[in-house]
Amino acid sequence: MSYYNIFTRNELTQIIEQVPVHLFNHLEREGAWSIGQVCQHLVMTELLFIKAIKQGLAADDLNAPSRQIDLLANEKRKFESPDFAKPQKDEVLTNEIMNKNLTETRRNLLKLIEGEEDLTIFNGKAAKHPFFKELSLKQWIELLYIHEARHISQILRIQRFNVP
Repeated sequence: MSYYNIFTRNELTQIIEQVPVHLFNHLEREGAWSIGQVCQHLVMTELLFIKAIKQGLAADDLNAPSRQIDLLANEKRKFESPDFAKPQKDEVLTNEIMNKNLTETRRNLLKLIEGEEDLTIFNGKAAKHPFFKELSLKQWIELLYIHEARHISQILRIQRFNVP
């Protein structure tokens, strides 16, 4: 079984490349995130995932119960982003910089995962998650792609809302 999936990231980068510059930082309404801010959130979240996986790998084995992480795929269910994963307000972001940052964080994540000779280690190690509590590292990795897919849908919705 592969522990990572390139399809969500490829889809995300292709979508971002097509977003017009004037729309990248546009807020559809007060309190909403722009496409650039969604991308910034994904970068910050991936950094969090890398940190959690590193901590989990360094910890003793722990058989965390399997969690229903696919709940995150349901866009009707609202989750409040932790403060450390919220994008910066008033920062002007560009497609190019966000794609570069997303590429770099993904490269670091894959380097971490692929650095393990025996991928089954991710089944027996865990780290604390802000919403799901103790989560196996395998589920942390799976959750990353569910989270990313959720935000791809959000970006597409923002784009549709702002098409003249």
